Amino acid sequence: MNLWIIIFIVIVAAERLAKVIAIEYFFYKHRNTTDTCVNISILQPILSGDPTLSDCLEQNIINIARENIEFVWLVDDNDPTAQQICGVLKDKHPKADIHIVSQPAPPRDVNPKTFKLIKGVEVAKHEFIAVLDDDTILPTNQLQNCARHLNKQDIGMCFGLPYYLNHSNLWSSLVSCFVNSNSLLTYVPYTFLIDPITVNGMFYVVNKQELQSFGGFASIKNQLCDDFAVANLFLNNNKKLMQTPLLHGISTQVNGCVHYHKLISRWMIFIKETLAKDLKLPTRILFFLVIMLPSFVGPSLLIYACIQPGMFSGGLLAGYALYCYSIFMYLSRRFLNSSTPLLHTLLQPFILFVVPFQFTLTLISGNTINWRGHVMRVKKSGQFEFVKRREEE
Repeated sequence: MNLWIIIFIVIVAAERLAKVIAIEYFFYKHRNTTDTCVNISILQPILSGDPTLSDCLEQNIINIARENIEFVWLVDDNDPTAQQICGVLKDKHPKADIHIVSQPAPPRDVNPKTFKLIKGVEVAKHEFIAVLDDDTILPTNQLQNCARHLNKQDIGMCFGLPYYLNHSNLWSSLVSCFVNSNSLLTYVPYTFLIDPITVNGMFYVVNKQELQSFGGFASIKNQLCDDFAVANLFLNNNKKLMQTPLLHGISTQVNGCVHYHKLISRWMIFIKETLAKDLKLPTRILFFLVIMLPSFVGPSLLIYACIQPGMFSGGLLAGYALYCYSIFMYLSRRFLNSSTPLLHTLLQPFILFVVPFQFTLTLISGNTINWRGHVMRVKKSGQFEFVKRREEE
């Protein structure tokens, strides 16, 4: 029995190491960059509520504002806080090309983010469009490099790799540790096996004319998971998605246990109701083996240690936790600018053992999410219905 468990652990350790090697090679092969100058309109659907909103928007202006970069800020008519923040920043940075577009609330069957993007495409004046969440910060001098891949005939979308920056409290750090310990290990190795099947919706770049020729955002306006829907739009038109090495920070302040649970549950329900259901069977099996199954090794060892307490089971549990923590620290320092403060990295073992239980709970629970105050019920078709709008509170 113990021999089989040891063999299992060796396989698991080798799987993690292989992923680290794949990540190293991925960044190595993309190490050479070329000076490229393309015109890009950055569409940012903006919704107030996060205290770091102003800082995120301004940091993007500082990092990437150029003569050939246009910012299109898409706000709601009934969101005076967002309007004020955008107005102040526009006045503060007069040299930046910023356009503020305010809109009424969308119809009840239309995704609020997609509704804004439809208008954003109409307003955008440049050849390329970057969709950027309002809590996402792009690095200096990498946006152009990312967009240049769209000049390849078969590439339709380019997207980056997210990591979290906010460690203002315990719950924000838990979310940050969850993302930072999984992002690289999830997104990058998968691309060595098959072409990407979806994109990271926090940031991606497309050709405006090509997007419109495929039906634009209007053709997916009823889909809740807009990033998966727009990715399918390009895939269905024989275009590939490209994972690029652009690393972008995200700052989301999580205010307490309830907010943490809503955020993690929303991500997992998106996976359950869209990605996991719409994939072809071989891809679904690969997704399960490469991404989902390794996540349950930690909880399995924890359960084993509880059922068979002793030096052997305890040693396996501690050894696995230390091994995963070491990989987390290595990747953080190597690629993520040590974005997680040292003290907060100690939350990583908690994430390793607890979040898979939360995912399991989500699988057997309902399909209602809270998206920045909008309460929505996800349908099996990937569409949704409003349970309660944010302004109805």
